Amino acid sequence: MKYEKMRTYISTHATLAAEQWFKDQCRNLYARFYLYYRPSDGVEPGALLVSEDPPNDLFIKASDTRLSPGWSTEQVRKFIYETAQTLPILPTTEETS
Repeated sequence: MKYEKMRTYISTHATLAAEQWFKDQCRNLYARFYLYYRPSDGVEPGALLVSEDPPNDLFIKASDTRLSPGWSTEQVRKFIYETAQTLPILPTTEETS
């Protein structure tokens, strides 16, 4: 995956995860949300998810940092984007879009 595609992929998924966090956090101000990821299998990209708990055993907590209800959506997006750059979520083959 080329550098520009990697940046676009991470940025898009960080934005989507931050938007979902905002909706979920507004529904429950006392919920404790964290960033989880599913690693890439080498061919298909992995995934990012903001949740109170991982949905299954394939997802791993990306950071022990709680996404604070006091943060703005942009602060959460930036946190997810910066954290995601260190995670093994990108495919290693060029064929994947």
